[in-house]
Amino acid sequence: VTRAAIMLTIVLGGRLIFRDGGGANSVAASAMVLLVRNPSDLYNPAFQLSLLTVFVIVAVTVPLYVRLRAIGRWKLSPATPYPPSVHPALRLICETLFWDEMSFRREMRQSPIRYRLEKSRAATILSRLRIQRAIASVVGSMLAAGIIQLAMLPLMIGYFHRVSFIA
Repeated sequence: VTRAAIMLTIVLGGRLIFRDGGGANSVAASAMVLLVRNPSDLYNPAFQLSLLTVFVIVAVTVPLYVRLRAIGRWKLSPATPYPPSVHPALRLICETLFWDEMSFRREMRQSPIRYRLEKSRAATILSRLRIQRAIASVVGSMLAAGIIQLAMLPLMIGYFHRVSFIA
């Protein structure tokens, strides 16, 4: 609880002074505060595992999820004149999870410049069924859990001498 409270205090303190409070710097600052408070925590497996988990979420999982969402929501704009250069299967998955066809159609009706985009039909179907967000959340959670498990694998083997496939 102390680790979480210190991390949240640092993030919210950064927002209070109009700084971006999330990210690896907040994880590092909270680690330094915790280690100043109790230096022996450096050798504590619970400290190492929780710090690694938070760092992987902040530094790997969130940026990856944001990038995947940007691939799926790509529209023509001055900032992004070309579609993302990714494997077609990845583009299809991202579009299925994140493309909002109804919003795009509303935007095209109001825009003086009109164009069409060939996007995943599954995205339109999932959006109409109102399950697209739920599926995107489940996929994001599974992606985060998988990345965290891979990152923690060396520590889990070192401390517990086993690999948990169920975790």
